[in-house]
Amino acid sequence: MNETAGGAASERQDRGKRTGSSADASVSGSGGLAPGGDRTVAGGGPGPPRSPDSPLRRVARRIGSRGFLVAGVLVALAVRIPLLPRVSSDMWQFLIPWFDFIVENGHWAALGHDFSNYNVPYLYFLTLSTLAAPWLPQVWAIKIISIVFDFVLAFFVGKCVALRYPESSWIPRAAVVTTLLLPSVVLNSSWWGQAESIYTAFLVICLHSLLAGRQRRAFLAFGLAFGFKLQAVFLAPLFLWLAVRRAVDWRSFVWSPLTWFVMLLPAWFLGRPLVDLLTIYFGQATQPLPLVNRVQNLYQWVPDRFVTLVPLFVLLAVAVFLAIADAIHRSRLRITPDRIVFLAAFAVLLAPYLLPKMHDRYFFAAEVFSLLLAFRCPRYWYAPVVLQLAAFNLYLRALEYFWLVPPGWVAVPVGLLILVLARGLRSDPAPADDAPARVRSGRTAPIRGSTGAAFRNGLRDPASPAFLPGVFVAATMLGILLVGTVRWASARLEERRADIERLEGLSRAIRSGHLDPPLLRSTFDLHLDGSQLVYFREPCAPADTEARFFLYFHPPADSDRADEAPPEVDDRWRTRDFDFGEWGRRVDGACVATIELPESGTAGIAMIETGQWDGSQVWWRAVRRLDHARFRSVRDAIASGAAGEPLARSAFDLYLVGGELAYHRQPCAPEEVESRFFLHLFPPEDPARGGRRSFENRDFDFAARGLELDDECLALFQLPADGIAAVRTGQWIPGEATSWEAAFRLDGDRFRARLDSLAAGREPLASSTFDLYLGETELLYHRERCAPAEVEARFFVHLTPAARVPGEEMDAFGTREFSFGERGVRTDGQCLAIFPFDPGRVATIDTGQQQDGAALWRTNLRFDPDGRAAPSGGAGERGEPAVSSVFDLHYDEATLTYLKEPCTAEDTSARFFLHLVPSDPASLPATARAAGFENRDFSFPDYGLHLDGQCLARVPLPPWRIARLRTGQFVSGRGRVWEAAFSPAGGRD
Repeated sequence: MNETAGGAASERQDRGKRTGSSADASVSGSGGLAPGGDRTVAGGGPGPPRSPDSPLRRVARRIGSRGFLVAGVLVALAVRIPLLPRVSSDMWQFLIPWFDFIVENGHWAALGHDFSNYNVPYLYFLTLSTLAAPWLPQVWAIKIISIVFDFVLAFFVGKCVALRYPESSWIPRAAVVTTLLLPSVVLNSSWWGQAESIYTAFLVICLHSLLAGRQRRAFLAFGLAFGFKLQAVFLAPLFLWLAVRRAVDWRSFVWSPLTWFVMLLPAWFLGRPLVDLLTIYFGQATQPLPLVNRVQNLYQWVPDRFVTLVPLFVLLAVAVFLAIADAIHRSRLRITPDRIVFLAAFAVLLAPYLLPKMHDRYFFAAEVFSLLLAFRCPRYWYAPVVLQLAAFNLYLRALEYFWLVPPGWVAVPVGLLILVLARGLRSDPAPADDAPARVRSGRTAPIRGSTGAAFRNGLRDPASPAFLPGVFVAATMLGILLVGTVRWASARLEERRADIERLEGLSRAIRSGHLDPPLLRSTFDLHLDGSQLVYFREPCAPADTEARFFLYFHPPADSDRADEAPPEVDDRWRTRDFDFGEWGRRVDGACVATIELPESGTAGIAMIETGQWDGSQVWWRAVRRLDHARFRSVRDAIASGAAGEPLARSAFDLYLVGGELAYHRQPCAPEEVESRFFLHLFPPEDPARGGRRSFENRDFDFAARGLELDDECLALFQLPADGIAAVRTGQWIPGEATSWEAAFRLDGDRFRARLDSLAAGREPLASSTFDLYLGETELLYHRERCAPAEVEARFFVHLTPAARVPGEEMDAFGTREFSFGERGVRTDGQCLAIFPFDPGRVATIDTGQQQDGAALWRTNLRFDPDGRAAPSGGAGERGEPAVSSVFDLHYDEATLTYLKEPCTAEDTSARFFLHLVPSDPASLPATARAAGFENRDFSFPDYGLHLDGQCLARVPLPPWRIARLRTGQFVSGRGRVWEAAFSPAGGRD
């Protein structure tokens, strides 16, 4: 029985040793507990007595590593959910408009357009998130993409750590939870809405594949990372450093560009040009950015005037990476898995520190890789501590709009951290008792001894040559931030107290009327108080301040162009773009915000433009002129007669004052300037186009260019320096008729020269209500003793060609209508209008004036082949029609004439068709050969006139012989109204 009892005791002792060793590896890392209470060491011998279990250890044993992981994941979700509704400025300006564009353009079909400067793989995920738009808030749908990759990133960090500690479940799972709870990881995706976790996740997958010996998979993962963001190249030096020691096969690198290219193909198939897809990163790299964009790197200490030296700075950075590659090549240190992790963390930290034009988020990969390095090589615990402290300062600026300490200060300890880590290039980062396996095998040998003990000893390894310098760097960073915090704690509280008192005082002054009346009234009233602008709204709900504010200060030279582009498109003059929380407070139910004016105050500011927008559309927009002296001087010139007679009189009288077009009305009520103004600027006409004219449209609101002075309204528009022959302007409401319109010429000298030539005694070509004279390239309409009522009716001109013309030149012929103001000038009781055309190409001209469809007067001119003109007998000389139908058709080889008498507007409302079959099919344009004929669909106004109850249209024919002709009218969806066909050589079909 004693033997049995002794055997049982021995068995219990052996089992205790085994279970104690397992508990050590999974919970505390200490040796097992012998039956007598002695602690056992790695070799199984007795150790010092074990201290009693702490409550933390008992809780750890009870929940286990798996329960710890579940709890950590739930906490990670809990800290992210409250941040989801927050909308950063980048989301307002970029992500939300992209999201809206995808929804509005058919989801996947939108990927065929160039609407984003991100590479298309991210847009694939964004398109998937739009499918959840009906049941998920837009901001949530965007952020969930990055949050999902937070968990992918953490999972593969744990996988990389598990390769180092194969006997432990606690340490890899602790790495997962720590990654999920890193402040920079949480804020980047859940608050900022950025995509750094996506490409960093693929970089960690790439590193895991290298450690596991799967090189092809590693290069595939690197290609995926590069496909999402250009910043994946920060890891590229690792491959160079491994290649010089022949630790990787460069032939596998082909998988990275191939993967990147394959990721572009869906967008290419959807219609996006391949050249655009291949050059997205080139466009990002060549953007005109400053040397440093809020990133805490070396260039915080380099003046921005050296931005022209960016190529030199890039070459210097490349030289540093090549020098490190040479040092690694000469080194005899082994390329172990831990050394690969160290080189990866060092590469993604060094690259954004040395390269210019970096953004504030570009240390994200370094923050994650430094944590991974600390878990695999605990002696580098200070690296993630330093980088997270630096990220704390950065995220305060990015999300709360203030630096705790100047970024240049933080750049110093980050640089010291790089120097301390650089010492590891000459030493092995693995502990001395480690026996790591070859890289190519992909297996890591088990850690000798206790896993937990090895991890803890690495955290406090004073024998490490970088331990004390690392402690110094971490202490330096912490000290800098503590100084900033102490300085901030009092200064920020005092500033907040002063802000509240100041804003309360402004609110009381506005309510009591002690502050000047607002510059403008809108959703927010805008007041001018000394050197600052004050936004005020009462009552004010939280929703009133959710959208971003924009504020533009327009200088005098460019203020007249303010209305040409909405603020979401053109930000040339955007001076401020801010959230309400950045500059404002809610005070006693009112919202008050203040913005400092430039140092010069209102001097040099012609106009203030402000409003709110949500990244895709403007909520409200208001403008106010500040250059009142300019308007008063023009008003005084008009009142004194110094501006001369108006160019045109209408609802607004129009004057030309010093190169500016002035709109003046007195008296003027507010509703008289509510509708939008239009302004058409016409350049000199080209006679070869048969009087057809192009113009530049300058629609504008009165507030953008006008000012109310007492009971007068005055708007000023700076005309272009040259090239403007005529102006047409007025007011209109979209979808409604024009409320008033006026037109006038600006090339008056040209008209006076023509009047002088007519006064020399030239005989008119035709005499009528207006006498007609023929110039070299123009038709002149002249009338002496001309009353204003005699030019109120519109003029018409109908041109027919002298010979066949190609289809693309047909728009030079047909009917033109114009008002006298567009092409005429009234001077000293005389009226003169000029219509440009090319006499050598015209056979006949029908012209005159008409009102309500009836001709007031009409003249027909006929031109001979030499270009000489004579009065014609009109339509009666056409002879018998070639075909009689609803319209009689007259054919003269060069022109087909449609004639109907009597004729009403209903007769010409349907569209006309004209099918021309050639004698030689080869003469047809390539686009018409398959059909066997050329189609000339047209509307009656294109080539026709309504005159004295008659309808007349003359359509030029093409310059090839016609075998058969078919024409008529049709109504879409109902078929042909009438049709007729004939062969020019053989009569009707």
